[in-house]
Amino acid sequence: VYLDPMFPRDKNASAKQKKEMQLLSELVGEDADAEELFQVAWGAALKRVVVKRADDTPALEIGREPDLVFPGKTVRYDVYLKG
Repeated sequence: VYLDPMFPRDKNASAKQKKEMQLLSELVGEDADAEELFQVAWGAALKRVVVKRADDTPALEIGREPDLVFPGKTVRYDVYLKG
């Protein structure tokens, strides 16, 4: 299962978001239920759950650390393995 929750935009970013992303961010707001969404994904997953996070944010507070982390320039992917 792949989760791509909305995470807060960097307030110091110089470039504006595309209009579509501005509208989506305005409609959705901050992702306050990412941990709950993870629990649902974990229950549905057969092998793993991959969570996209901003590179400067902590991992989800779910009671365990990611099994694998794939960092990038602006985002990272936290992988939680089952079994």
